[in-house]
Amino acid sequence: MTTAIDDTPENQKPIESAEQLISSFFVAGKTPDKWKVGLEHEKIGFARQPDGSYLPLSYAKAPGQASISELFEKLNAQGFQATKEHLDIIALSNQYGTITLEPGGQFEFSGKPRKDAATAVQDLDKHLQELMNQTDPMGIVFMAGGFRPFGSLADVPIVPKGRYKIMRDYLPKHGSMGLEMMHRTATAQANLDYESEADALKKMKVALSASPFVTALFAASPFKEGKPCGYQSYRAACWLDTDRNRSGLLPFVYTSDSLFSDYVHWALDVPMMFISHQGSYQDAKNRTFRQFMQQGFLGRAATLKDWEIHLSSLFPEARLRPYIEVRSADAATLPLVKALPCFWRGLFYSSQALSAAWDLLKDFSFETLLALRSSVPKLGMKTPCLRTNAGQIGHQLVLIAKQGLDDLQATEELRLLEPLLDVSTSQRSIADQMLETYKSSQGNPNTLIETFRYQIPGS
Repeated sequence: MTTAIDDTPENQKPIESAEQLISSFFVAGKTPDKWKVGLEHEKIGFARQPDGSYLPLSYAKAPGQASISELFEKLNAQGFQATKEHLDIIALSNQYGTITLEPGGQFEFSGKPRKDAATAVQDLDKHLQELMNQTDPMGIVFMAGGFRPFGSLADVPIVPKGRYKIMRDYLPKHGSMGLEMMHRTATAQANLDYESEADALKKMKVALSASPFVTALFAASPFKEGKPCGYQSYRAACWLDTDRNRSGLLPFVYTSDSLFSDYVHWALDVPMMFISHQGSYQDAKNRTFRQFMQQGFLGRAATLKDWEIHLSSLFPEARLRPYIEVRSADAATLPLVKALPCFWRGLFYSSQALSAAWDLLKDFSFETLLALRSSVPKLGMKTPCLRTNAGQIGHQLVLIAKQGLDDLQATEELRLLEPLLDVSTSQRSIADQMLETYKSSQGNPNTLIETFRYQIPGS
């Protein structure tokens, strides 16, 4: 459901006012019969070595080593449409969605918006089959998890994308964990529609308030550099000190009567990292988008295309686009990745479930949510809150989503939700399972990779 604005003449016209940007969110509203679901999934790759060990999957070709660039060439030859930056393939697309690269070589599949979560999951299965038909013979594997479990930051491959070069310079000046977030984390997210500003506001409140509990339910990153790091979700811990101007929770959502206006004015005053100019990314020199609109930059005015790029560089736990992105989950095992869009569809697309979710969450103050966001990465479902714990609140959310799917008569999505219900019922996370495997294998990295690798669905 990642939808970049096309380079049409209309989208290259100068933006005339903030009201134009606010209006774009109103225009994006859809009646419920037109609501769709999108799924995005990142995964961390490894290359099997002749001795059976695994190393990070590099971008550049090297003798005797599988690489991302070689894999992309093979997929391009199989009919994928390639996007290049200079001479390097940096993205591929086909009828099921788009494959892009995160800064540390994480593969991101962005599925097309589909009529329901079950259809979005089918696209994910087709993507994995197409991908792994190529990767399995090459000795490339992708492992579930929200943080690269082995090696140091220096071992991570560098992806040759211009915007990432600017981010590598910018983010360390605005928090200690920006480079870790960029290069070693992996997430799964769902994208869903809204009908009106009031509907978007209710969904944003639920998404932001539910975010710590979603992190706890999907926690799958307990390792750093080959050892347990004391966290259930080290991915979520990385976000705690990554440019707080553009990430985290959004306090204005809880007091807003005009969500679209408030979101636009917040985004206008977040410093830009880059702009796309004459075919390459340029450092924005810490300008805000508001300054860009008022003063121009590099001899030109701000356009809707620039605005879309800026919105993509903002990272709150729930992000407003022409739809709502919910962003709080680790890239867990495949059954949980498939459960994620079903969970959110159940909560968002049944009016009764959406109201029930807000009734459950509305008593958590913003300060309490901030405290939970800080504690959940370490304690996961065991994090204390309001005379219970995060896992029990998460379980109630899963039950509400289940009822929502039942309201929607979504039989297949109810089946796909079951692995998440198993986690919330047992209060045993994927991170717990990973730690048990680590202990039983005496920390053998090959055992962890083989146990938690993604495989062709049905194999």
